[in-house]
Formats: sequence, C-alpha cells, structure tokens
Amino acid sequence: MEGVVDAIAVDLAGDIGVAAGGTRLTADHAIQLRAAAAGGRLLVAYDGDQAGREATVRAADVLSGDDAHTVQLPEGRDPADVLVDAGPRGLRRALGVTVPLVDAAVVARLGRWQAHAGNPVALVDAVRDVAPLVTAAPGDARARLVGLVVERLGLPVDLVVGALLDAAAPG
Repeated sequence: MEGVVDAIAVDLAGDIGVAAGGTRLTADHAIQLRAAAAGGRLLVAYDGDQAGREATVRAADVLSGDDAHTVQLPEGRDPADVLVDAGPRGLRRALGVTVPLVDAAVVARLGRWQAHAGNPVALVDAVRDVAPLVTAAPGDARARLVGLVVERLGLPVDLVVGALLDAAAPG
C-alpha cells in the first residue's frame, strides 16, 4: 500500500497490510516483503489513480515473479476508501480480485501508447517498451504476456516476438 491508513484498512479487513510510505517500492522493500511473506503471495494495492498505476509499473520492475499480484481499485480510490465505502467484507472482495503484477504493468505501459494506435512504428516501440518486463518473466508467464501484447496492440504474434527478441538482444 502507499500509506499507513491503507495498511491499517487492509489489517481491519483481515489481511496484513504494509505501507511503503509512498509509491516508491525499493529493492530493500522487496527483500523484506519476500521474507515476511515466507513464500506466500505478495499483493500490491496502490491507489486507483495515475500515480498508483505508475507505481504498479515500477513495482513490477522490483517484484518480478509469479508470486506478486496486484488489484485494480476503482478510479480515484485507495484501500481505506474501499473500506469506508464497502466495509471489511467489501475490501476483502476487492483484494481478492487479483492479476499478476507483471500483467498489470504491461497493460499500463501499453496504455501509454494508446494515442499512437494507428502508427505501426509506434506500436513496435510499444512492444520494445514492455520488452524488459516480458523477457524477465518466467517461461510460462512470458507466453501469456506475449499473448497479452498481441491482443492489446492487434499485431501479429511473429512481429511481437521479433520485436521482443530485437529489444532483448545485447546492444
């Protein structure tokens, strides 16, 4: 979570909330979270606003792996808002609808390119933008992410795979 009040809200809903003290998740945070989770799933629940979406992208860079998930909170809402609006049960429900963190980060990065949807060169640049996330993912997740990129951009799979390989090739 971003703040202490959000972490307390998650605690009140029956989970363990940890506040990063803003939207900047560091490698040290990741080490501590993984140790505290003891092999369990990590859930990132940043606010449902632009800053929260950007923080989710950055968190995916730090918390790579299949154990990291995120929730999509309503626009402009944070976990404490959801607790106030829907009570502990409603917040638990919201926290129970998760997607892999890397998927959310790929979708958010691709969203930055929506204004260029008709430009094939920009779409290839969009693939290059998500390449570090896709190529760092484990094999089974990588295949899922390639499918996600193909679906979101409407590009042929061979073009997406080629652009990913080009982006991953040493310079």
